[in-house]
Amino acid sequence: MLYVKIDRATGAEMERRDLTDPSRAFNKPSVWLPLTVAATPGFNPNTHKTVRTRTLPSGLSDLAVPVSPSATVADDFTVVALVAAELADVKQAKIAALDQGMVRGVDDLVALAKAAGWPVPQALLDKTNARRALRGEPPL
Repeated sequence: MLYVKIDRATGAEMERRDLTDPSRAFNKPSVWLPLTVAATPGFNPNTHKTVRTRTLPSGLSDLAVPVSPSATVADDFTVVALVAAELADVKQAKIAALDQGMVRGVDDLVALAKAAGWPVPQALLDKTNARRALRGEPPL
């Protein structure tokens, strides 16, 4: 079973481990508690994201009171819409992925044009040759 070591004063997760019947001290500044993780709901990553909500046992930060042996930590997930900046990042990532494939296609077209004797602008030829050198290919 998955356990998390929680700092009782702050509620922060200090460590996470898969443990079998661990010996746990419930009156220490940090305590091992079983973690229950809810299933991640389905969502479209182009328009939404999941946000984790962690539920800790009540009274955890009161160091004078031992933690109940039945106490658990629960992680739940909520689907929320992406904000404008995140939507722009998704769009840029898609463009970058397409650009990489297009660059190789343009390099191949430049090589074909050069082999056919068609005029190729020197600036385009220089950039194509620089990328070919990075790939270990001979210049055009």
